[in-house]
Amino acid sequence: MDKSTLDWVLNKHFKYDRLFGESTIKKYFVKYYVNNQDGSKFDFIWSFYQYQIIKTTETTSNIYLLNDILSKIYFQMVQFRRKYDNELANDLMQLSLDCSVKSYMPVDGFKMEISIISNACDCDYCESMNGKKFDGNDMLINKRYRAEKCTSSKGCRTIYSQVPARDKKGKLNRI
Repeated sequence: MDKSTLDWVLNKHFKYDRLFGESTIKKYFVKYYVNNQDGSKFDFIWSFYQYQIIKTTETTSNIYLLNDILSKIYFQMVQFRRKYDNELANDLMQLSLDCSVKSYMPVDGFKMEISIISNACDCDYCESMNGKKFDGNDMLINKRYRAEKCTSSKGCRTIYSQVPARDKKGKLNRI
């Protein structure tokens, strides 16, 4: 591992990254390199994700922001595992989805729901869940959707969106 490793990490893997920033990656690389000169670029990236999860958890006091950032880190980990390890990483995808539910801020005066969007996924399970809506707590507690059940050969591509709850006539539900 040397400067070329850092160049590859910055110019290939984190090329379009807006979550961590180049200076954060460089600082961590210097610390990591001291004890892991024989490590691989992939080991460095995975270690960096783990470091960011710990650091974010320690430094972010707003629970909604914390879960938003964790959701994005887990999603980047999904992309990493799919690209470099050739794994589906549906377990990490579920972590990302669960954190996204926890990141949705309440909207004053309105009841909100989580909508399942699986248009990009090509398996029967995800397709059967597409468009279904659940209360956020119900979604997490009763595990209404599980990425681990996805059978797509590409890995689960389902996402969630927070939407206002509506009654049977289509009117917004107020709290």
